[in-house]
Amino acid sequence: MEELLKSFIANYASKHEIVFTILSAIGMLRLLLKPLMVFLHKIVDITPSDKDNLILQKFEGSKWFKYVEFLVDYLFSLKIRK
Repeated sequence: MEELLKSFIANYASKHEIVFTILSAIGMLRLLLKPLMVFLHKIVDITPSDKDNLILQKFEGSKWFKYVEFLVDYLFSLKIRK
């Protein structure tokens, strides 16, 4: 059964490279973006300075971040914020 599944995936990936590439990109973004944002929030919360809190709030409040956040949520169904 496992060999059949491996064969199917390899065959599908070789025939439909763009679909496989898009799905791989979605998976990689899901693996990287959410933990990165959680990590940034934890670092900002741990530090005693309020300056980094303001920088992160300014970054998350920027138009650029809102566009990226919307696109990531719409295209990849991934919520960046908590």
